[in-house]
Amino acid sequence: MVPVSVHIFLALYPIGVSGELLCFYAAQQFVGDTKLWTYELPNSLNFTFNYRYLLIYIMSSYIPLFPMLYLHMVSQRKKIIGGGSTKPTDKKKS
Repeated sequence: MVPVSVHIFLALYPIGVSGELLCFYAAQQFVGDTKLWTYELPNSLNFTFNYRYLLIYIMSSYIPLFPMLYLHMVSQRKKIIGGGSTKPTDKKKS
């Protein structure tokens, strides 16, 4: 019998990532309105940094990375919890 925690993980991991993305979405809207941690031109360094674009970049990086992360976590859980062969491996030296 497979522990219930395995089945709960399969649902909770994507829900957690969705929650992270919703937080990023709310944060980028707030940063866009207030320009929090944004450094704009003209300035003495002749450099600009827009924190909102960084948040959008991080959000978009979840698209290619989430499947890899999720499948890696599933394979790691299979290693720890089980899912391999059920045959006993009793090898004796003769």
